[in-house]
Amino acid sequence: MKQGLEKKRLKEDLSKKILSNFKKNKFNFTDLDLLIDTNLLTERSGEQFKKFTLTYKDLFGKEISLRPDLTVSTALKYIQEKKNNEEKYCYFGSAYRLNKEGDLKVFDQIGCEIINSKSNKSENILINSILEPLKKIKNLEVILGDV
Repeated sequence: MKQGLEKKRLKEDLSKKILSNFKKNKFNFTDLDLLIDTNLLTERSGEQFKKFTLTYKDLFGKEISLRPDLTVSTALKYIQEKKNNEEKYCYFGSAYRLNKEGDLKVFDQIGCEIINSKSNKSENILINSILEPLKKIKNLEVILGDV
């Protein structure tokens, strides 16, 4: 139990440092919706993505999904707000996915996005914003992906 609490504290401290670094680099923290319109999700991420999302119908028969990923949620927010300029977002929260067996997997995700950038330096800004607070950690594995 004590190890679990210690691990949780370390994770919270690291998350705060990462978010603080994002804000220092002019990323705006964004609260993301927990529920996503399933049609928008499959429109943007493909039908294949849908089989890993927890989906149900609301009282009006509309298909709704728990957010499976915060990157996708950030992109959908940008689109729904009809933005067309560069935006720098950062986020932290839980995401919900079904594994191959159909069991729900809940995980925390922290990240940042630069959307609609005209600069080829954006990737460097993103990577440095993530890596800066992690430099003191030994045996760190960083996995970069593109959704």
